[in-house]
Amino acid sequence: MIRKLGRLLTTLVAAALIVGLTSLLPPRADAEVASKPAASGSLADHCSPYTNAQFWHTSVRWGRVRERVCVEENSRRQVRAVAQFAVDWPRRCTLSAGLPPQVSGTCDSNAYRFRSLSIKSLRIVFGYTAPNGVRRNGLVCKFESRWNVVNVDGRSDTKRCWSSWRPKLRGTYRVRIDYIEADVFDDGQGYKKLAPISDTFVLT
Repeated sequence: MIRKLGRLLTTLVAAALIVGLTSLLPPRADAEVASKPAASGSLADHCSPYTNAQFWHTSVRWGRVRERVCVEENSRRQVRAVAQFAVDWPRRCTLSAGLPPQVSGTCDSNAYRFRSLSIKSLRIVFGYTAPNGVRRNGLVCKFESRWNVVNVDGRSDTKRCWSSWRPKLRGTYRVRIDYIEADVFDDGQGYKKLAPISDTFVLT
């Protein structure tokens, strides 16, 4: 009887130590951000216009890149922040900056042969503030696999990052992109950055 009680106490102490140590571990890197969507009912998007357009190119390839922020809500009365980075190849290629977007130039796309880009790595850092004042800062998405983007029927190609789903609150959400940086293959320029943006969305 005493031996059984001793073994039981040993098991309970070991279990308590495991739980305690687990609670001290840092949160998973993807606990608050995802680069792939999680299905959660029908979605409604609230998005800013695309802005901060830049003309990225190599000696023979080109593409226009832009960014925007969104809030998504689902049928379960949950919301999440979204950061988006897009590449496109418009026939009349103009650049923009700020919100609302202001035209700041044009793209010299005729000097380049191919409507495509190869991006070696992409990093998006974003955050948001909920109506109750709670802030989520420094959310990061990394895309380390080579991303070959090619013009197909004039469509754009997009990378998105999502925060975790949270219960919907009435009021104003502010979503921001702290920066987006990417390294274009074979352009000889290293990492490029898009400027920070933020926008507000009122949910009722």
